[in-house]
Formats: sequence, structure tokens, C-alpha cells
Amino acid sequence: MSRRYVATKLKLGVVGTRGIPGVPGGVEIHCSELYPRLVSQGIDVTVYGRRAYVPSQTWQGVRVVALRAPSSKGVEAAVHAFKAVLAAKRDGCDIVHFHAVGSGVALPLARMLGMRAIFTVHAFDYLQRKWGRAAHTYLRLGEHLGMRWADEVITVSEWQRSVLEQRYQREVHLQPNGAGAPHHVEPSSVLRSLGLERGSYVLFVGRLVPDKRVEDLIAATRHLPPEARVVIVADTSKTDEYVRSLRAAASRSEASDRIVFADRRMGDELAELYSNAQVFALPSSVEGLPIALLEALSYGIPCVASDIPANREILAGGEVGRLVPVHDVEALAAAVNGLWRDEVERSRLSQAGIERARTAYDWDRIASETLAIVTEAAAR
Repeated sequence: MSRRYVATKLKLGVVGTRGIPGVPGGVEIHCSELYPRLVSQGIDVTVYGRRAYVPSQTWQGVRVVALRAPSSKGVEAAVHAFKAVLAAKRDGCDIVHFHAVGSGVALPLARMLGMRAIFTVHAFDYLQRKWGRAAHTYLRLGEHLGMRWADEVITVSEWQRSVLEQRYQREVHLQPNGAGAPHHVEPSSVLRSLGLERGSYVLFVGRLVPDKRVEDLIAATRHLPPEARVVIVADTSKTDEYVRSLRAAASRSEASDRIVFADRRMGDELAELYSNAQVFALPSSVEGLPIALLEALSYGIPCVASDIPANREILAGGEVGRLVPVHDVEALAAAVNGLWRDEVERSRLSQAGIERARTAYDWDRIASETLAIVTEAAAR
């Protein structure tokens, strides 16, 4: 059955992402890794992005269609989701793959228009502190509609699968985020421009949103060895007030000269920062399954992360990294200090992390298993 659908060029539309490639964000990275692999397996894939982030183009065999959407944070995602569903119908898509709970509000429309639908829950976004009451209600509605109307449901972590299956009494597939193949880069222009050397810094990579709790890492800096610097590689997410508060906290810190805001980095620049970090830190309070932590493992960076379900799952309960309580600055600093000074333990965790990323979070296997879910949904 699956062979017949692949052979007839099953047409898949993708809704719920700002676009690919080169757009920061967990959903966007997931889509950048997944869909070229599905194209190589014979699926015709169209990603409906937003014109403010990407142009219309064909990238690695994936057709990217940039749709106009209002720039307002409150309505951009919702309007785009509905426009993308209508575009998918117009383009003759057989099945639509919805990403993130907010896109679920438009999923019933896809079903009503005669298309099959897959719903991937990346995170319980309504738990994020940046959202107000209206956005919280909208995101919960998206989850409810997506879970009730989708032909197949996927989530990226085991703990979320358990929650969703219990909450909605239906089967949920586990297809995690993956870890890309590391691209090791020797210290060069990026490190020089930031005044860094190999092994001289603790690295954070992510989006600057309140739930990443970057303020805890900033506060912990003054407890770190005097030679240790903290490098924050991040993109904003319409959270300018939070970003200003972080920069203000850094400027007031006793260790302000050791805190480096490296802004957004992609490609070889990001690879250079991963390749030469001494420790990776992720003190967040809410995560789905953080790709930055997976990438850090693949590069062999010893990791310290907050003890929340997603991080605990990636770090195998603390076997391949250090887990610390959320919002415990002293524990965060102590864990980083311990790894900073213990070369033997860093080496052990480095090898364990590389093996964990290679075996448990392989994109080729994830894509093959997702293809089976797609063809099964189309065959119904």
C-alpha cells in the first residue's frame, strides 16, 4: 500500500512553520531536516512559509511557498495557518502536515476540504510565560482541535506522548527531533571577533524567551571560574522587553565583562561556536525536545540542563549530562564548575553524548518512520 502511494507522487503540504531554510526555531529546524529526506523517498512536499521570513523557492527538492500574513504577534500564525490550508487545497495536496499546537485551529478545515491531516505537537506552547490569556486559550484550542480531527498524531518526546494519550485517549506516535551531523570548525573568525578561544566559554543556544531562563545563566556567571566566559547565541521571538532585561542584568553583573551576547548565528558560524565550547548550558523551565541540546550532544560538548521532562529524556536521566533544579542558580553554577575543572568527566560525557545523539536521535531513521505514518494516513 505504501509503495503505491509513493509511486504516484503523494502530495504533502506543510503548515505551521515560518519557513525553511535558515529560519531559527525548533519547528523550522525539524522541517529543514525532515522534508528533504521525504522528497528523496518520492514524496512531493510543499512548505507554506511566511513572506516576512522566506522567499518562494525550491530548496533541496522542497517547494517553499511564501504567503503573506499580518505581522501582529496575536494573529500572524492563525491567519497564516488558514491561508496555508486553502493554498494546499488549491495546489492539490493529498495530505497536510500541521506543526505546533497553534496550527491545529485550521486542521478541521483541511479535513472538511477532503484532505488527510497529520498533527505534530512539538511543545505545549500554552505553558510559555510570554503568552497572555487570549493566546493561551487559542493554543489550547489548537491542541484540542488538532488532536480530535487529525488522522494521525505525532509528538517529539516520550513524556508528551504519555500526556497526550492520557488526555485524549488516542494513539500518538513518537518521532523525536534529531541531532544533525556535527560540522566541526577550528577556531577562526567568529571566535576572534568575540574575543574567545577554544575551551574558554560556556555556551547557550536558543531563542530569547522567558522560559529559557537565560537570566539564571547570567546570574551564575559570577560563580564560575574567572577565566570562564558565557556566550549567549540567540534569536529574539518578539520578546524585546525580555531581551532588554537580560542585557540590563548582564551589565549590572559583577562578571559583566565575561558575558557575551553573540546574537543569532547559523551555518559555519554556529558550528564554530559549538565545536569549541567547554560546556553547554540550558537552564530552561519549559521545553518540548530542545534541538540545541541534541546538537550540543552531537558535538560532544558536556551538557548541564534543567531537570525538566524533555531535558531528562535527552540526557537519559542524567547519565549523559548533568541535571539541575529549575531556577537554582547555585546548583547551575556548581554543575558547570564541576565539569569545567574535571577533564576526565568531560571526556566521559562527551563520548556518551555523541553515542546518545547518534543512536537515539538519527534524522534518517526519524524520516523513514515519519514516511510510514504519512503513507498510512494517505491510505485510509
